[in-house]
Amino acid sequence: MTLIRRLVRLFLLALHFLNGAFLSLLFGGKNAQGEYSERYKGIRTRWHDRTAKLLALDIEILGTKPSGPVLVVSNHISWLDIPVLAQALPVTFLSKAEVRSWPVIGWVAAKGGTLFIQRGARNAADSAIALIEQELSLGGNVLIFPEGTTTDGNQLKRFHPRLFAAAQNRQCPVQPVALRYPGPDELTLSAVPYINNESFGPSLWKILGEKRIRVILEYTPLITDTDRDRRQIADDAHERVREALVHLDRL
Repeated sequence: MTLIRRLVRLFLLALHFLNGAFLSLLFGGKNAQGEYSERYKGIRTRWHDRTAKLLALDIEILGTKPSGPVLVVSNHISWLDIPVLAQALPVTFLSKAEVRSWPVIGWVAAKGGTLFIQRGARNAADSAIALIEQELSLGGNVLIFPEGTTTDGNQLKRFHPRLFAAAQNRQCPVQPVALRYPGPDELTLSAVPYINNESFGPSLWKILGEKRIRVILEYTPLITDTDRDRRQIADDAHERVREALVHLDRL
């Protein structure tokens, strides 16, 4: 039964991604001001919502959804974080440049507005900050994962402060978000973490074998005083996410 479930979902996901490529070809692309149409933004949100449904994600949202533009910062557990966050809040992602070369996925991501950076390249952080600021100035929300890597979901690494400079420079609020994928023992469901240099294929195969995956997304209180040192802002965001995760463990 598990094999049948996996194969059916894999087939439906393949069709869904091809549909996403078709819709991006028809409606994607920015206007002269560098903005996407409201129609395409709606298509993009509905597409991510459908992705979450096909992956059997049972998402519960807590807290108050912010009005943009905001710099969204979240703990990072899995590639599943992307459809979870994108169906909840219109947001532009910051991704490593290698993703752009992935078949279909990379093209769809680029058409959807993903900002790509070359990690390790000289002035990569400055380039990323400039891209984030540009998107915020256009009224969009931008998401970053300030831990800089994925974890098993049962810990929270320190937030790197460098990219918080974009919120400083634009005097833009920061929206910390806490994500949990609780399993039967209330620790993170073992199939979810995308860690230890695991390849995408085996990770997807594990995910497709789950009947349902419970997800809790919590918007923590908005950080509006972004004229402080970026290390202070990063630590403040980290503490809000940490407190939320402690609370979510008791749900």
